[in-house]
Amino acid sequence: RIVAQGTPRELIDRGSAPVTRVTVRGEGCMQALASAPFTESVEAEAGGAPDGFIRLAVRGREGRDVAVDVYGLAVERGWTLAELRSDNARLEEIFSSLTRGHA
Repeated sequence: RIVAQGTPRELIDRGSAPVTRVTVRGEGCMQALASAPFTESVEAEAGGAPDGFIRLAVRGREGRDVAVDVYGLAVERGWTLAELRSDNARLEEIFSSLTRGHA
């Protein structure tokens, strides 16, 4: 069964809400981001984070770019940010979301 069709660029453009990638150090940051009203999901990402930091991928509710919200929460909680950027989802993430439940 075909669940999507197009070039890799078309699939990314069509199926991706922005993902805010943040490298952060602070008490309870993952839990606080996960329970924030603007957040759909938070996932830890492997590798590359400086000592004491955690790298997270944050997806906003209704496909919103939540970089400003993440920054505001970090300031409010006194967290240290090493990185904060918005990306479109990667092709692997699009594939996973398209094929989840279609096995």
